Amino acid sequence: MSTPRFALAIATLVTTLAPRLAHATGLCENTPRHYDPPRLYSEIADAFAIFGSQAWCEDDGNGKEIRGKVPFVELRDLQGTVVGILSSATGDDALRVTNLVGNFESVSGPRLAGTLKQRGYLPLTPTSPRGRCTVRTSWSPAPKERVNGFPAAKLALDVLAGPKRIARIDLGLGARDRKSAAAARGHWVPKRSGIAVWVSVPSCEGPPPGYSGPGDAGECYPVDGSRLVFLEAQTTPALAACFAAP
Repeated sequence: MSTPRFALAIATLVTTLAPRLAHATGLCENTPRHYDPPRLYSEIADAFAIFGSQAWCEDDGNGKEIRGKVPFVELRDLQGTVVGILSSATGDDALRVTNLVGNFESVSGPRLAGTLKQRGYLPLTPTSPRGRCTVRTSWSPAPKERVNGFPAAKLALDVLAGPKRIARIDLGLGARDRKSAAAARGHWVPKRSGIAVWVSVPSCEGPPPGYSGPGDAGECYPVDGSRLVFLEAQTTPALAACFAAP
């Protein structure tokens, strides 16, 4: 199937967790950061509001784990840069957000939705009124590839006009056994004449298959990266027409 030419700008890969040893084992493993697919976009800030949670684990001083999660909202612009972090966490949880996610603006839970709306964060406009165009993730085999020692597959972003694929963007490798965790959310940006798309890239950390010897299945600790892709529709009438804002 032929794909029309189009102008394409891809933001840098955003890793959602600080680098660490992928095969480490021991106390307080498996503390993933989780992002929900974005539901809000601000035309004022040209940024997505992405709700997330950060798992934490601490040693109680006696070799036992204490675990929990802290909530936050990350604001990311079209270059993938974090332009703000909001959280309703208080007390010790506020310190955990600062240490694990970054400095944040404190907003109480009941005020959070109103604060975002006041700053222009409104529901995404992903498609035309007829809803003919969509964005979705797709996978293809990569039998010899690995991600942190785990079996991998090739992840791509497809733009569809009805049943016809009008664009495909390769996003690299993801964890083969976590395909269902991939997600894409698009938003038509009128003043830029393009589509901003957020894509989750599922991966794994933890001891990989064979770590403890032959027959060991390993243990995947879920880790999600994200990509921000911007498609300029000016040179592609199909994109411009079917993603036009209502």
